[in-house]
Amino acid sequence: MAESTYTDFSEGWTQIQHEGIDRLLAFFSTGEVSFSRADYSRLYTIVYNMCIQRNPHNYSQQLYEAYRATFRDYLRMQVLPDLQSKHDSRLLLTLTRVWQNHQIMVKWMRAFFQYLDRHFVSQNKLPRLDIQAMRIFIAEVYTPLRIAIVQAISSQVRAERDRETIDQSCVRETVIMLNRLGTASEDPVKPMKALCDEMEKATEDYYEAKAKTWITENSCPEYLLKAETALMEERRMIEGYLDSSLEAPILSKFYHAVIEVQETDLLEKETGLLYLLQQNKRADLGRLYRLCSKVNNALVPIADTLSTYIASLGNTIVNERDTQGKVDKKEDSAFIKRLIDLHDSFKSLVAECLSDHSIFQRCLKSAFEKFMNRQVGKNLIAGLIASFCDRALKRTAERLSEEQLEELLTKCVHLFEHITDKDYFSNIYRSKLAKRLLNDDTASDDAERSMIAKLKMLCGAQFTSKMEGMINDLRTAAEVQRKFEQTASSLPVEFSVQVLAISYWPTYPSHNVPLPTSLAGCISTFNRFYEIETKHRNLKWMNSLGAMTITARLPTGRSYDFICSTYQGCTLMLFNERQSLNFGELRGMLQMDDETCKRLLASLSCSKIRVLEKTGNPKAVEAEDSFTVKDNFESKMRKIRLPQPASEETAVEKRVEEDRSIAIEAAIVRVMKSRKTLSHNELLQEVLGMLSLFKPKVKDIKQRVEMLIEREYLERDKKCSTVYHYLA
Repeated sequence: MAESTYTDFSEGWTQIQHEGIDRLLAFFSTGEVSFSRADYSRLYTIVYNMCIQRNPHNYSQQLYEAYRATFRDYLRMQVLPDLQSKHDSRLLLTLTRVWQNHQIMVKWMRAFFQYLDRHFVSQNKLPRLDIQAMRIFIAEVYTPLRIAIVQAISSQVRAERDRETIDQSCVRETVIMLNRLGTASEDPVKPMKALCDEMEKATEDYYEAKAKTWITENSCPEYLLKAETALMEERRMIEGYLDSSLEAPILSKFYHAVIEVQETDLLEKETGLLYLLQQNKRADLGRLYRLCSKVNNALVPIADTLSTYIASLGNTIVNERDTQGKVDKKEDSAFIKRLIDLHDSFKSLVAECLSDHSIFQRCLKSAFEKFMNRQVGKNLIAGLIASFCDRALKRTAERLSEEQLEELLTKCVHLFEHITDKDYFSNIYRSKLAKRLLNDDTASDDAERSMIAKLKMLCGAQFTSKMEGMINDLRTAAEVQRKFEQTASSLPVEFSVQVLAISYWPTYPSHNVPLPTSLAGCISTFNRFYEIETKHRNLKWMNSLGAMTITARLPTGRSYDFICSTYQGCTLMLFNERQSLNFGELRGMLQMDDETCKRLLASLSCSKIRVLEKTGNPKAVEAEDSFTVKDNFESKMRKIRLPQPASEETAVEKRVEEDRSIAIEAAIVRVMKSRKTLSHNELLQEVLGMLSLFKPKVKDIKQRVEMLIEREYLERDKKCSTVYHYLA
């Protein structure tokens, strides 16, 4: 039997060294590495034979150790000394070439030793051959030169920051090398960690010095522009030839040095934040926000300054209006428009320049709340907004397209959002809405519904339920009127009635003014019709809300149709019997109190359209005045709408106080019913949190608690007087 042949380790390794490794090292100097298929097969076969031989001639372990020693000796003896003599850009350039050669060597050596890698390395759970080569590179090249390498990269980055030309591709290849070494390192973050630490320190040192120079030599806008330009260059540099993992630490140090350290001095400069706001420098404000938004708590001082600035502008507008005293409706409209313009201006600023950040939305709300809830003369701004909306929605308002009116109403609601006493607005708005609807004086039904929908979205369905009820009530009233017209065939005058549910509409004072015979007969006819049409419903006639059209035939031969309130019409018709009547006689005939009668007569004798002449002061009605029909009255129009008497607004405040008392009591009962027992302070907190349409005073809540105790809804704890119990 023939003896089996085997390959001796010294013989085999000498052949691998001569035909493979030496050729590889020789090729590195020429830059060309090429093995034919026959060359590769011969070297692969040698390794294969040495790995499959039986012990003691299986040389897998020896080949593995020789593979490692080859890389170690080559890097230690040939590569490292050359690199140690280089610095900065020359070091990086040489390192890049060495790294490329190393990768080529790893590629071919792994090919030659593929069988060893696939079987021996795998079976013994050793690191792959390419990983071993990388780790040897880390140990023999990277570790001794780590500080020099990262400092060389840092010096190149600094050179580019100083506008010098560098070899970006060389830096990029070095960073790629560090990343690749990280995948092979037993500590995956170690190679890049050293670079990251160096870049953080270098960035902070560089920009601290730069920021000190910029803050001294430049205005705030110039500083911001330089900072943003530098930031964009840093990002381009990171994206271009560094690594994305370095972006966060580098930019963090940039923001710290340029923004966080210098923010106070920057904002307080003469050309700082206040200057940017006063001059409406929106581009610079946007730049300031973009830079400061990346720094923790850097937006807080900006928001505080902005809030103070907005509040000062708003208070100036309110103070100017307050010092004017009593003014006409045009001045009130101009005042509200100034507030709307102020809100629009800063709302757009927050959206466009400050990205609608929540801190600035809160700052805007807080600033407006500081002056929007002030009192202007005898009026709250809430009432002025309600009156402004009323004028905008009337037919007699400035001609606006549907789009313009919708936009104006939206802006009013945005302004109203900052009002604390929303219930006060609601009472005035509902009262004026009722007058518009009853007098058929609304410019657009769609606009009315749109406004109510906006308020509903902001304050909830309960806030607008009565407003919606009024609009729906008018539809029902129109149906009743249609049926009445079908049954009432012969009436002495044109007569229409609106039957409305009292629960939806505001309460109005009523007087027992004697009505003309023809009108009284029409009312009796409608009463009989309604008794037949409905059951268990009582009619209460509100003549103060009625309207009349009466025809006046003057001695001059001219004839006019006056559109007026029921009381105005009844007053004018008294002059059919007598040419002159004094105040006392008119008051007795109309059965009114003095103040109401004076306001009524003032609307006929002291307004722009004067159909009565009076003695005494032409601007006010006195108890001694006498009145006659103005026989020489002239107008270019045949139909004339007489101005309505001035209404009392004091009733609104009383109504609001009553509604608030009811709301506070209801909130207290709801809380106590669910909690059964609560301390006084806990009850206060829960009630304050529940009431969103107004902010009740603590003393008002205390009064309501006392009232509920008296009415036996609550009781005090016998041991602790500040604890309440709910009585079922």
